[in-house]
Amino acid sequence: MLPKIHTLERIPVVGFSRHTVPDSILCEYCNRKIADYQRLELVLDSQPECDIVGDSEGTLFISGTLATALARIGATGYRILPISLSLSDDYYRAHPNISALPARTSDFYEFIITGRCDGPWVSSIRGESCPICHQPIPQPQDFDRFMSELLGETQEHTRLVDPATWHGEDLFYLSEPGPAIITDRIASLLGETGNLRTEQIMNRNLVEHMMPKYAEILSRSGWVQERCSKLGSAEWVS
Repeated sequence: MLPKIHTLERIPVVGFSRHTVPDSILCEYCNRKIADYQRLELVLDSQPECDIVGDSEGTLFISGTLATALARIGATGYRILPISLSLSDDYYRAHPNISALPARTSDFYEFIITGRCDGPWVSSIRGESCPICHQPIPQPQDFDRFMSELLGETQEHTRLVDPATWHGEDLFYLSEPGPAIITDRIASLLGETGNLRTEQIMNRNLVEHMMPKYAEILSRSGWVQERCSKLGSAEWVS
């Protein structure tokens, strides 16, 4: 029986990466990702409050605590690599009494999702294959659709996965650019470890004044927002 699946979305961004090896992991022709960093330094702008976080370019990182939990349940479709960590000038300005990495912060790894699947594309138009990396190139959206999605005025797409392309991984990406897909047991683990927790928005008037479109989204969710990551919709198709 196929497991229930979800997208893993809105991963908190905590800083930026530098001193990466290799210098770039993007295809020079289509700009899609073709490799993973083998070494990097994550420069923190803020203290990670969650066990899965990202940098400004979309690279993922995982705490040692969650890495141990994933290994304990025998999760598949990922690997981890050690990283260097440092604090940015913005971090020091926000925390003037801190002169070194907090103990919990020092225990993070690069989180590389290795599983790959395919399925019908739902949020982009599948174009021709790149002549360099051979991945399908997403065709540009029309401007009205792009702006609607940017402003949160469209419904979130359910990601579709062809089970014939799945090899049993608990974590994987689709050929269509988008968030990672996780099985229900990974989602359960994230819930148990507090990585799907939410919080109530208290100052609604300020949000409505400063970010009216975002306020509309929050009002539909009962003025609750994710503190860490969020589960989205994904399902199997034939």
